[in-house]
Amino acid sequence: MVLATSTAHAHESRPAYLELQQKSEEVYDLLWKVPARGPEKRLGLYVRLPDDSEIIVPTRSSFLGGAFVERSTIRRSGGLVGAEITIEGLSTTLTDVLVRIERLDTSTQVVRLTPSAPSFVVDATPTMMGVAKTYLTLGMQHIWQGVDHLLFVACLIMIAGTWRRILITTTGFTLAH
Repeated sequence: MVLATSTAHAHESRPAYLELQQKSEEVYDLLWKVPARGPEKRLGLYVRLPDDSEIIVPTRSSFLGGAFVERSTIRRSGGLVGAEITIEGLSTTLTDVLVRIERLDTSTQVVRLTPSAPSFVVDATPTMMGVAKTYLTLGMQHIWQGVDHLLFVACLIMIAGTWRRILITTTGFTLAH
């Protein structure tokens, strides 16, 4: 029986990551990290910025830690507020993209793009509730999609015993995870 079983694996979650750091009113440093399975097997995901954006520092690419990493600097007249950013190829994958935009005023916008929602519009000023909603949704989906997580939480609940200890235990697990 041991020889007939296959190796068990936990679910894999390797989202792509897009970071835009604002350097001036119109200039942003761009970091684009795309998951890969080796140096020749990059996911076919590409960032599409508004047509009036221009690359002012050429893209530098490297394969690092199981992902393709691209860095460049872009400029768009008037900045990115109100602009739509799309991840081409996302609708044909099972992965997500986490987007983080850091502004000059130190505020950030965090967005999670999915195959069914591969684009977003850059907000003028993100709200705390918007950021909290993004992280809460991401966390809940991460837990519900992994049977291993649900089984682990079920075991924690059985061990904890009282509602107070269940709350403390599951909150501790969630924060640590």
